[in-house]
Amino acid sequence: KKDECEWNSKLENYFIGAGVCNDNGFITALALWSNNLMGALPQELGALNTLTTFSLYDNSMRGPPPRILQSLTGLNVLYLNHNQFQGDLDFLCE
Repeated sequence: KKDECEWNSKLENYFIGAGVCNDNGFITALALWSNNLMGALPQELGALNTLTTFSLYDNSMRGPPPRILQSLTGLNVLYLNHNQFQGDLDFLCE
């Protein structure tokens, strides 16, 4: 059985690919920087409840950041800069 986290490889202390998983096979980091992504963030992002790091740096994402980000209670690092989001992220501090 192929683990869904086998889509990465490591180079020294950095990973090559989109994410990092914990020992249980759950995604803890999702790094999608500089991928020419466009559109809005999907609500399904909220299902990644083990996510601690999420980066969309340097894409073309638009619209307001979705409130579903509030459900990512373990999120410690969030990079949304260099996109075209509208609105603020104050709701994440509530």
